[in-house]
Parts: sequence; structure tokens; C-alpha cells
Amino acid sequence: MIENIMRFKVQYADTDAYGVMWHGAYLRYMEMGRVELLGDYGIMIDKLQKEQDVIMPVIELNVQYKSSAKLMDECVLRTKIIDLTKTTVTFLQEIFVEATQKLCTSATVRATALKSGRVSRHVDEFFKERV
Repeated sequence: MIENIMRFKVQYADTDAYGVMWHGAYLRYMEMGRVELLGDYGIMIDKLQKEQDVIMPVIELNVQYKSSAKLMDECVLRTKIIDLTKTTVTFLQEIFVEATQKLCTSATVRATALKSGRVSRHVDEFFKERV
């Protein structure tokens, strides 16, 4: 399976009053990482929705916060698929501070595919065709 590596710098808008990355900001970067990984598989979520009426909502999210990234820290987000079934795809996502390799956040994120509002039984096919 493909692993996507995305780098970003913690911006002022991502921090709280203490200068550490706000817990909700990690989720926004993780969303970007999943979209990038799907793109690596040739799955463009905008085209998937427009051309096939398929969306991929998150249905389960388990986040563990280990340490805090701080303003202007350069971070690395690793995203990979750890499970794939006919109805779901599960991602493992980890955010590290690049300089120290200290793990900030780890999450497992499970998504499904809805076609015309109904669960698709072909999620695995989106990926198997492209591996």
C-alpha cells in the first residue's frame, strides 16, 4: 500500500493561547493527508463526487494526543491505509515534529463510500484497481 508524507509548518492560526497547536487543527491536516493519499491512488474526491455521485465521509475517528507541536514547528504527517474492506477504508495517520521526530498525534480514521446516499459495497475496488 502507498504511504503519503506531507510536510507543514504550524501557523499562528493553528495555535491556542499557549502557543501550542490547537487539538482541532491536527484533524484539519489529517483531512488534507487523506485527500493527498487518495490522490496518490488516482482518486480525486471532487471528480468522484461530480462524476460518480460518491462521497467518502469519516465514520470513526480515534485520536491520541502524545505531545504538542508549537508555533512554526515543521511537522511531518504520515498517512497510510491499514485496512480495506468492501465498505470501509481505515487510515493510520501520525504527526511528528520533524526536527525531533517526536510523535505529536496518532489517529485511526475509518471512512466509507456513499453512492447516491447509500453505502457502496465496492470501496476496495477504488483502491485495488490502482495498486
